[in-house]
Amino acid sequence: VKFSLYTIIMAKLSTEYFTIESPLSLEVFLNLTKEVLELSKFLLFPIGISKRMKLVCPSESSFNEKYGPRFRTYLDTVSEIVYLRHAVNESQMAVTIHKLVNDEKNPDAIKSMEDLSNGLKSVYSPPKIL
Repeated sequence: VKFSLYTIIMAKLSTEYFTIESPLSLEVFLNLTKEVLELSKFLLFPIGISKRMKLVCPSESSFNEKYGPRFRTYLDTVSEIVYLRHAVNESQMAVTIHKLVNDEKNPDAIKSMEDLSNGLKSVYSPPKIL
């Protein structure tokens, strides 16, 4: 049986110092990240950005650079609300992300995280129909 170095170290640490949360299933993780992204988009789409703001930020990349940190704060807030609603904590999500993205390199989990990272693009160029 092969174990990753992470699994071995965490097993040793968890018995000596602290308890590590168990990772969520892939299905639960994907549902939570989808809900966070959809709720964030739903709340921001009606706002979008004005034509004047597009004069200040003429490209999506300049918009992301200027407003990306604010959007990440917004995503964090929405995430906390979703996690509370589903009785999940940030430690569980962190362990799950590490397991699915770093250890297993699960393509669905990686895409889910990329979608969250690219969520601000939807505000700059929202779809014509919701």
